[in-house]
Amino acid sequence: MKNYLIQMLHFTLLLVMACSQVHAASLNIEVLGVSNTEGQIVISVYTSEGQFLKTPLVSKTVPARSPSTSLHLTDLPNGRLAVGVFHDQNSNKKLDTNFIGIPKEPNGVSNNALGKYGPPKFNDAKFDLNDANMSISITLHN
Repeated sequence: MKNYLIQMLHFTLLLVMACSQVHAASLNIEVLGVSNTEGQIVISVYTSEGQFLKTPLVSKTVPARSPSTSLHLTDLPNGRLAVGVFHDQNSNKKLDTNFIGIPKEPNGVSNNALGKYGPPKFNDAKFDLNDANMSISITLHN
């Protein structure tokens, strides 16, 4: 009986350790090309092509700092991610666009991917977050 309890305790500890590894990663994001301190920087993390630039896993807002703004995100899942960023200059919590959908506010995505005839694709912006602490930089474009 004692051996059984010890084995169950070991199994439980291994299970807890395995589960904690799923959300053990953190990400440092440096946003470059912030032209002014008006408004805020909105940073969103996506896990799939279907969610990309629509439904983020995590979204954080920080005050804009020129010429760059940094943010540290924790408890992210290991695996394939993409990050989208925009400078919400008027603090309305949305990326303003013109009448045909072209952004009016500076924006960018991970890998500094650019779209052709539309927004960047998830496959161009994705990266693998496998380190406990990873850093990326994203340059804003108008």
